[in-house]
Amino acid sequence: KEGQGVMFVKGLKTLFPDKVAIFSLDPESTRRRGCAPDVAVTFGLDEIRVDDVMPLQDELNLHPTALEAAYLIANKYKKQWLSVLLARGADAKELAEEVGAHAESVGALYRKLKRLEKFPFITRESSGDSVIKTLFEYLDRGIHVVLEFGNHTSLLCYLLVSNIITRRLHDIYVSKTERYLASQNPADEPQKLMITIEEAHKFLNAQAAKQTIFGVIAREMRKYYVSLLVVDQRPSGIDPEIISQIGTKIVALLSDDKDIQAVLTG
Repeated sequence: KEGQGVMFVKGLKTLFPDKVAIFSLDPESTRRRGCAPDVAVTFGLDEIRVDDVMPLQDELNLHPTALEAAYLIANKYKKQWLSVLLARGADAKELAEEVGAHAESVGALYRKLKRLEKFPFITRESSGDSVIKTLFEYLDRGIHVVLEFGNHTSLLCYLLVSNIITRRLHDIYVSKTERYLASQNPADEPQKLMITIEEAHKFLNAQAAKQTIFGVIAREMRKYYVSLLVVDQRPSGIDPEIISQIGTKIVALLSDDKDIQAVLTG
C-alpha cells in the first residue's frame, strides 16, 4: 500500500535452512538474491550421454543421421564422445572416417552441439564427485533440493538439464525399487520422492514433453516411489497427455476458457 515498504516473500531456504538445499546453475544470480547456493551445478562433457541429447533433436534441428553419427562416436570413445566431437569435429571428414560415419552428419552434429559450450555450467572435464551423486546424497538424507536456473532461461537449457538429471533419477529409482522388491528388506525401501515443476508449461508443453522423460515419470514412476507435482498458471500450455495422468488437482482462480478446459481433462 502507499506509504508502506515493499513486502518480500521468504523463500523455502530462508524458512527451513536445515531442510532445504539450493543447487544453482547460476550461482551469481542466486547470490544477488541474498542467498548462498549449497551446490554450484556444473556438468562435465563426459557426463552428457548421447541419450541426453537424442530427445533434443527437434530443439537442435538434428537429422537422424547426425544422431547415428553420435552413437558411432560414442561407441569408439565412450564417455569422451562429446569432448572428442567438439575438439575434432571441425575436421569432420577425418573423424567420420575414423568412426565409420558420414562426414556431413558429423559436421552437422558438431555445429549443432557446439551450442552447448556457451553454457557456463558445461565444463570440459567433470570436477570430482558429480552433481548427480551429490544431489542423491541430499535426497537420501531427506533434504529437499531446489534446482535454480537463474538467468539460463532458454528452452535448450531447460531440456538439457532436465534430461541429464531426470534420466539418472529414473535409472536410480528403478534400480533401488527392484533391489527392494528382491530383498524385501525394509532398509532397502527407497526414500519417496516428489518432483515439483514450477512454471511447468516450459518443461511440459507439447513440444518439450516429447523431448524429456517427464511424460514417462508421470505415467509410470509412482510404482518406483517417484511422483510428479505440477504447478502452473497456464494449464492449457501443458501437453494434454501429461495432464490426463495427473490424479489429484488443486485449482485456484482460472478465467481463461482454454485453461479451464485443460484442467478438467480426465
